[in-house]
Amino acid sequence: MDGPKLLAELDEKYTFLASLLKEFRDELNVPSTTPISSDQGWFWFMEMKFLITFLQQMSYMELALSSTKPDSLTHFAANQAQKNRVHQCDRDEMIARLNFMERLHAYVSCVGVARLAITSPLPRVHRLATQYDLTAKELDLFQLMVIFQGCQSTTVRSQLIEEDVNRKMMMFQRLACISEIDLEEFVDDTRVHVKEGTVIAEPDNYTTVLSLSSICVRVCLGRTLTPNHMLKVSQTALEDLLRAEGCVVEQALELGDDRRLDKAADLTGDASSFEPYNPDNQLEYLEDRFQVVAFAIRASGARVKDQMKEAGTKQPWGESYGNPMTAGRRELKAKQRVQDRKVMNRLTLTRAGEIPLPRLEEMATKFKLNTFEQNVIVMLIGKTISPVLKNLLEGVDTSAVQRMDESITVNQILSVFCDTFQEQVAHRVFFYKSARLLQRGLVKLNRGGGDLVDQRVELDRRVLDWVVGLDTEINELVEGSDLYNPKVQLSQVVLPDEYKQTILSTVTAYEHFRTYRKTSGLDQTLTYGTGLVLLLCGASGTGKTMTVNAVAHHLKKRVLLVDFPSLQGKASQDRGYVRFIGECDADLRGLFREADMSNAILFFDECESIFKQREMGGDRLLNALLTEMERYEGIVFLATNRPFDLDEAMHRRITAVFEYKAPDHIQRREIWRVLVSDKLKCCPEIDWEAIALKYELSGGFIKNAILSALLKAIGRNSTDPVINHDDIVTGCALQMRGSLHMKTFDHRVVPTTGLDALIVADAVRATLAEVVQFEKARNVIYGQWNFDFG
Repeated sequence: MDGPKLLAELDEKYTFLASLLKEFRDELNVPSTTPISSDQGWFWFMEMKFLITFLQQMSYMELALSSTKPDSLTHFAANQAQKNRVHQCDRDEMIARLNFMERLHAYVSCVGVARLAITSPLPRVHRLATQYDLTAKELDLFQLMVIFQGCQSTTVRSQLIEEDVNRKMMMFQRLACISEIDLEEFVDDTRVHVKEGTVIAEPDNYTTVLSLSSICVRVCLGRTLTPNHMLKVSQTALEDLLRAEGCVVEQALELGDDRRLDKAADLTGDASSFEPYNPDNQLEYLEDRFQVVAFAIRASGARVKDQMKEAGTKQPWGESYGNPMTAGRRELKAKQRVQDRKVMNRLTLTRAGEIPLPRLEEMATKFKLNTFEQNVIVMLIGKTISPVLKNLLEGVDTSAVQRMDESITVNQILSVFCDTFQEQVAHRVFFYKSARLLQRGLVKLNRGGGDLVDQRVELDRRVLDWVVGLDTEINELVEGSDLYNPKVQLSQVVLPDEYKQTILSTVTAYEHFRTYRKTSGLDQTLTYGTGLVLLLCGASGTGKTMTVNAVAHHLKKRVLLVDFPSLQGKASQDRGYVRFIGECDADLRGLFREADMSNAILFFDECESIFKQREMGGDRLLNALLTEMERYEGIVFLATNRPFDLDEAMHRRITAVFEYKAPDHIQRREIWRVLVSDKLKCCPEIDWEAIALKYELSGGFIKNAILSALLKAIGRNSTDPVINHDDIVTGCALQMRGSLHMKTFDHRVVPTTGLDALIVADAVRATLAEVVQFEKARNVIYGQWNFDFG
């Protein structure tokens, strides 16, 4: 088709049409060999094409009107009383004009097809039509809707665009040549473009009004998108379209703080624009996590509103509480993902800088918490310390009863973090008794008589304090416990070398075993009972507690000391009251959890009561302790001076037993040397060898003897005390007398004098002294030296 000839005919014969098309004169002159330069340029072409289509249809209508009244066309003036002259229409001219419009329309259509064929990539609207699976007529209708909302031409705006909704819909159908049936298929709610909210169909006075989302119009026209615009296309075909062009949708996030606008890194980009988390400010990390949960809450509210809208229902109280769910759900979900990515980028920088991770991340690693479980903890923390989250959560649940309660129900948590009913059902398992959150004592569940989703979830106070960095000591929350940093070194522990080496190698190998168990897949077969439980048994003062402290110091761990009788006594006192279900068990779980959180060795001192034979099924608290010990994947030390009370159930849970015997005189000499430091002034005439040989004291009593001697020396000179031989002898005598008083015999007589006061011949005295010395050396001769006299 000869384009220049056709355009020359337009200028010569149809000047009135040329005037209407004046805005598009340059576009008409563009040859078919020129590709489309931009999306906006394509729609400028389409405005011209639809205007020509409109003029062509008007020519048809003019000819049709003339055909129905062959004699004349009557035109009335303002004065109805008089008629203007009647003129005969020139039908030949109408037919010629219609023929020309058909040729012009065909020419423009061919040029459009040719230009599209050499354009790569195709305009966005064509690529979008492919994703939405639009027919040719539906594509024309879609482009018409873009033009009606983003019109660039004055002529098109004045000739085509209608304000009346009925006339507007008739214009859509005529220009797109689409029928009522085709239109119904186009707005079917199962179509992707309708489900995504790109095409909006709203009923209005017995008709359906069609429109496009403003963000879709901007994308199709190639307009510049703001960060919020880009987030609104999240999880839609528009997002896929932009990503295919290399455009990053998640470029920016407008945070809740109105004072600033932070740029967020893209999903695959560099995190260098962020800073690592400050280990001294736990709230900095939590604030970012609160933002993630806040977007999840708002998106949940928007989802509920959409569901109620689809169901044709609306809560009458919804507006009275100032529901904050105003943004689109997809936009909120996109902001949530961008904020989540920001957290991940900052954590990456924190790890790269070898900076301690935020405590919640440490907890997640130690307890193997997934994202959902972490979000539960963040929500519970935010409910307590974040006014924003608290207000948002009150907006989610419209129950007035719930609004008066500070706790959060399982249903609320599932509603926020699970988009579908299937997901909510699947995530119920995270609140079962065997779930990590409850088993580890991180949260408590108020199990009433109703359904699981109606139960209230509460965060353990110690977990809250630890995560936010308050460091409330465990002994303030659990009676009979103490968490401390040991200062005793292994060199200060006086034990047989084989004992010390065995204990040290056992705990060191266990640390490697935990790593090997994960890498080798043993964690799939050894699912429980993989903790290291060591029993230290022996008389008081033989070094059991000192050993635990030294081992913890060597492993760079803390010690969580538990006085089980105090814990048991607390449970006994509370039996007369109706307590929160599982509170005693929760205290125990809290102790084991605390050991994990604080990188501590768990130490049950004086645990004789644990080993008592349990009558008729045993005490519930003791059973709970045994269960927790079996689940625990750490180091546990037990100390007792009554190992014979150990029952079979406890035997099975103990990895190794170490017996602590009273020290011999060589070990006692070493203990004296360790405890009498250079800071204590002692007279040089003290015979430490004789003291160690004469007084059979364990390490604890030797320490007490030194304190007694020091007090006596301070009594003589408070500013510069010097311990002499008599002070040491007096201190040892006091400890010996006290030790003998503690012995249990059927008939007990505590001696008050020694061999020195015995009046006998010197030869007899010497013989008795030899017997005494031999008895004192018996442990060395038969024990350390392994002599055997048959």
